[in-house]
Amino acid sequence: MKIELRPTKVYGRLIAAKRIHLEITQEELAKEICSTTYLSKLENDRIDQPNTETIQLLMKKLNIDFRNVFQDLHEIGELISELYKSINKKQKDKIDDYWERLQTLMKKYDDPSFDSDFMLIRFRYDIAQRETDRAAAVKTQLDSIYKTLTAEQKMYFHYFTGLYLSILHKTSSGIESFEKALAIQKELPVRDYYLVYHTALAYSHQNAPSQALFYAMECLEVFQERLEYMRVIDCQMLLGINYTRIRQFDKALFHYKNILDLSIYFGKDDLTIKVYHNMGYLYSEKGEPETAVDYYKKSLEKRTGQDDSCLNTIYFIAREYVKTGEQRKAEQWIDRGLGLGSRENATVIKLRALRLSLKENRGDYLQFLENSAIPHYRKTNDREALMETYEELGDLYGKVYKYKQSAEYYKQALGCRQ
Repeated sequence: MKIELRPTKVYGRLIAAKRIHLEITQEELAKEICSTTYLSKLENDRIDQPNTETIQLLMKKLNIDFRNVFQDLHEIGELISELYKSINKKQKDKIDDYWERLQTLMKKYDDPSFDSDFMLIRFRYDIAQRETDRAAAVKTQLDSIYKTLTAEQKMYFHYFTGLYLSILHKTSSGIESFEKALAIQKELPVRDYYLVYHTALAYSHQNAPSQALFYAMECLEVFQERLEYMRVIDCQMLLGINYTRIRQFDKALFHYKNILDLSIYFGKDDLTIKVYHNMGYLYSEKGEPETAVDYYKKSLEKRTGQDDSCLNTIYFIAREYVKTGEQRKAEQWIDRGLGLGSRENATVIKLRALRLSLKENRGDYLQFLENSAIPHYRKTNDREALMETYEELGDLYGKVYKYKQSAEYYKQALGCRQ
């Protein structure tokens, strides 16, 4: 992707700002150079291809160095492009440097917010920094000028809006924005495969494996050709997760083993931890609990410390022991997890629910799911956890012949899948 500033727009605004600062009328500035009408159109960006010589003469009369401005605009375009690349390649050490240099350069030109390309990259930067309030403010500005954007700018606006909605856990709305961006992209000569990847990721979060696999496969080959290995790993992780969901375990294992090879090569222990956990889940789904527990434990062993980040793996180990009827081991792992949990997050809720599910009094378990688990999952918009809890409540009410309540919860579970 190459976001480029529109130089004529910058020149027009720069001429207008300098003229007003020097208290020169349009008639005075235009004299012997161009018509007043032409100058007015130039200042208001209503000329598609203004005459370069005319711009140079106007700027010379205002004592503006055309060459310096031209160099600045070229550098701004390069910085925008490099910042975008560094965000996509997760080069954290470069992102802030490019952003600071870009901001400094843009401040030389009075009001940088007028430029839609700069606003777009600022929107992407704020999303990458998880600055949701700032991103929302930029989005509002972009909404107000949407009709003036080019087709490519509109594509990136919808793409970045999809990212913004995704970090707010509004996955369905995010997917709608990604699909709008993809629809516009089909009519353009450019193909941004980061957009394709994020569409795959969003579908995976929505537990829609077919769509996730389709888009992940589309961008995997491109990232391999470009030697963008971290994105190759991201795609293979999505493929492993979603092949597991559709029970194509051999294909999932193929991709997980590829990631393990790459994680060892690049010395990425954090990737090894994730893959071992995912392989544990795969073997759990495959009906091989002992192998599942082995991989979950391998994931824990690779960690340097024991904190909240371990909770999810601990929960899955405990759940595996529940499945095999080893209640004592399950309780030990539940207690271990709750001992680490420092706040009321989704995994702590799941551990507490799992402990209550082992008690003879099923009423306490049911009340906890309805009064604690569901409100928490709704608040955090955790669709997958909500779906599992609704299905569990449907089963519980069905076992005590309360079919109306059972049917209602199954209906809500179905709604989470849509």
